[in-house]
Amino acid sequence: DCSPSDCNSNGHCFGSTSEPLCLCRLGYCGPRCNTTTCSGDSACNDHGWCLATTNSSQCICQSGWSGKFCQKKD
Repeated sequence: DCSPSDCNSNGHCFGSTSEPLCLCRLGYCGPRCNTTTCSGDSACNDHGWCLATTNSSQCICQSGWSGKFCQKKD
């Protein structure tokens, strides 16, 4: 059996230590849950909030800002 450490403690591990299968927690992705999908609000140029899902992220922009990364002043 594998352990959570096989998924960098960012997910639940199923399978064996030699072939772990990770089910990642919200905000993490990758075969070993070692990639963050949301690296904080700085990912949105400090003009929005980063919302992480299992495999992606998106910026929710503050009023007066737009764009994929809240980089455009309205």
